[in-house]
Amino acid sequence: MLFVILAIVVGSHGFEILDQTDQEWVAPGYQIEETVINPFDYVESIGQSTPSVACYAFFPNPEDETVWRLIIVGRDKLVVLQEDWESPFELNLPFDTVGAVFSRNGRYVIVREGTYTNDQAMLINIDSVEVSYFDPTPDDTKCGLVLADNGTVAGVGHDFLIDFSLDLKSSEVREYTDLYIRNIGISADSRIIVLENVIDRPREIMAFDWDGRFLWTVDIGDRTVVDPLAVSSDGSFAAASFTSDGFMLLDGITGRILTEQFVGYQSSYASISSDGSRLAIPTALSIDGRPDNMILAITDDLCRSGTLEEYRPQPGWGYSPKDINNNGECLITIFRTSSPWDSRLGLVDRNGELIWCSELWTGSEHNFSIAPNYYNIDLRLRSILGQISPVGSCAVYMDKDTGYIHILNVEWRNQ
Repeated sequence: MLFVILAIVVGSHGFEILDQTDQEWVAPGYQIEETVINPFDYVESIGQSTPSVACYAFFPNPEDETVWRLIIVGRDKLVVLQEDWESPFELNLPFDTVGAVFSRNGRYVIVREGTYTNDQAMLINIDSVEVSYFDPTPDDTKCGLVLADNGTVAGVGHDFLIDFSLDLKSSEVREYTDLYIRNIGISADSRIIVLENVIDRPREIMAFDWDGRFLWTVDIGDRTVVDPLAVSSDGSFAAASFTSDGFMLLDGITGRILTEQFVGYQSSYASISSDGSRLAIPTALSIDGRPDNMILAITDDLCRSGTLEEYRPQPGWGYSPKDINNNGECLITIFRTSSPWDSRLGLVDRNGELIWCSELWTGSEHNFSIAPNYYNIDLRLRSILGQISPVGSCAVYMDKDTGYIHILNVEWRNQ
């Protein structure tokens, strides 16, 4: 089987894989240091029909992005692994869990009992190992939970927001008669929650602070947001992708529309770097097409001049960005658009050159998965399947065929 060749539609360069293979591939001149972890050596599976865990990787040392920590949440315990630790930290859980919610900086985790109707949850401070128990369903409200970098918690329902106190001992349910939430995005700094309101047409993108107070609204007409909104860590940028009308980049603080691109064309989940400087979006280049082309852009260039890089795969294949960092390096999924639905991950450098790809995963059925990091499926808070460090080429992903978690550092090798 030949591997797809990536070609630039708009831009000054392209590449091809010289050693065409279904196995893991590294571009000439690069080397990889790889750590492989079997999470089921540490925890029991959350899922029953499909083995699964909830996991999240973060990088606690800003001066060395190769130092990683990995949080694994299973049905029975929480485990923290770090590259330079001799033994893992483990915390036994007092109940069966259904999944986890992680703060972006990895310092806080929420786990909850394994049914949506039970009213017990734990907020865990990973650094201090402090545990706070709280009721995630005040007044019997079923909601999703979102978690900021400072440990503050908010709840999101279809027509309400929940303001939890800092000590989680009290909460206030704020109901809205003119609100029906379907897609949301959150900042890491407890500044804003951005959401799509679909109660009526014309539809809106709205923003609230973590206390449930309204900040701004943008009329999006008859357009429909296709996936959770992408929000930068500080809330300064928010990106919305539409099912049939391209994508929109907003000033997250004011709600001002900064740019709209590919109006009339289908888009899909946008990924934004933590500092808001880079954007990665899958989109279709035909009105009736599905999003299988990729756009990479520097936010400032996109707002000022509309400059972006577009990538189009060979027929039968597609690209979908999973995560992009502040340097412009992007972790992407490369997938077949028809049966047998083969796929693999790739790492693209800031110049749009593919420098690594995983082995090819064959078929549409996979044996392992990442447990969802949400408590209300209608909110569709994104599960963590692949991440890249904010600075530097350190990527983390789960092999869906083996269940193993791979942590790899990709470095240029002087020759």
